[in-house]
Amino acid sequence: MARQGKQLVEVVLTFASETDLDVRIRAFQAEYEASHGDFLALDQKRPLGPGKAKLTFRIVKKPGKRH
Repeated sequence: MARQGKQLVEVVLTFASETDLDVRIRAFQAEYEASHGDFLALDQKRPLGPGKAKLTFRIVKKPGKRH
């Protein structure tokens, strides 16, 4: 049986501080869950300079949801 690769979502966020970035990450995850019905788990965080980061999230299916 072939194993499927991870489904990923990438986003670039700007922020004023690490606390601000954490708030923006949680808001993005909540917005994604509300519109798509699945969870996002932070997979990778790459700095793009001061106050900017590229984030990669794994899509995690909600239990009991069929696709």
